[in-house]
Amino acid sequence: MVQSTKESYEMLMKKASSIIEKDKLLYKEKEKRGELFNFFSVLGVDTDELSHSAFLAELLNPLGTHGRGDVFLKSFLECIEIKTESFSNISVHVEKDIGLLNADKTEGGRIDIIIEFGKTYSIVIENKIRADDQEKQLIRYEKYLKQNFAKYTILYLTLDGHAPSEGSAEDVNNITCISYENHILKWLETCSYIAIQQPLIRESLIQYINLIKEFTGKTMSKETSSEIVKLLLKDGNIKIASEMSKELENARKHYLHGGDSGTDGIVALLKDLDLQGITFAPEAKFIDFNDKHFQYSWTFGTYNKTDCDYKLIFGFDKLTSNYSQIQLTLYLCTDVEEKRKLNEIVSGELNKISGDFKSDWSKIIWTTKLGGIRNIDDFIADNSEREKIQTYVKEMVIKIFQILESC
Repeated sequence: MVQSTKESYEMLMKKASSIIEKDKLLYKEKEKRGELFNFFSVLGVDTDELSHSAFLAELLNPLGTHGRGDVFLKSFLECIEIKTESFSNISVHVEKDIGLLNADKTEGGRIDIIIEFGKTYSIVIENKIRADDQEKQLIRYEKYLKQNFAKYTILYLTLDGHAPSEGSAEDVNNITCISYENHILKWLETCSYIAIQQPLIRESLIQYINLIKEFTGKTMSKETSSEIVKLLLKDGNIKIASEMSKELENARKHYLHGGDSGTDGIVALLKDLDLQGITFAPEAKFIDFNDKHFQYSWTFGTYNKTDCDYKLIFGFDKLTSNYSQIQLTLYLCTDVEEKRKLNEIVSGELNKISGDFKSDWSKIIWTTKLGGIRNIDDFIADNSEREKIQTYVKEMVIKIFQILESC
């Protein structure tokens, strides 16, 4: 008997769900055994670009404390397919100062990582995790490189390998886009194998690899991944999966916009928070930023307190391709000096409550991962985990505004 398209979809979903559920159980077992402990996250440097640059540069430096000479650097160059004519007189620098930023922003700045092979060749790594491109940033770097080296390559490193903005890199040559999810993970795994007889270095690398896997949504075990691949290669399943994947983004948006009625899903979740007298204007609504950091977000609206406005936004931080962190952002909608003062007060108070808060001069960001939620799809699929998020978000919103009221 020939199966209908619907039956084929349902059969594949059932088989895949069984495999994925086993992986979730394995993940929870790892959590119980303490295998999800990560000192990078504990120290709060998991999304700090300077910390990532410092760690990568130390591995790349032939004089680094790892004691392995140039072996990690050579492995890196092999991974990104760069061949150098000379492999001597190497120096590696982090946050290299190339002068003051001039008025038209065509000179100056700081280079995240630069590997110098004397004056014959250099490799610049522009490391982007959270930060947006600066105006003419790569244009400035190329100008510096042309003035100081015979040859050069600029590596633009992001989580997913996307290209730099036109405003940063217009007419810049020799840019290669690389990613944490492919190039860096592959290189780090090679490094951990190289360091197999050096337990301190090996374990540090494993911790960092696990952090990158969390960021890039690659937490599924190799065994589970292998099972999924085998399933997809059976009975024409790969064609069915391909057709279903085309509607995945639409399904996410449907849920996050409130379902068929417009009042279900995340709409109901956030409207049911019961924020104890805290009222927002305009009325709460779904917004789709669709930019580098946010894909799906819900604004509570603007809260007005005498001479200051605050905009509070709940969303999924697009640090990774599958939105693996939940974020609550408080925008301080007032003048610059007032923002700075408020930011200092509010950030200080929030950090007494939780270490998950980070800030810049205009906004305060709270990011969290709770329970078994590893990405936006877990959030949509698991009602019990959504309730945990609802409870925690409610607590944090109330605390934020209690602090604001006292300022």
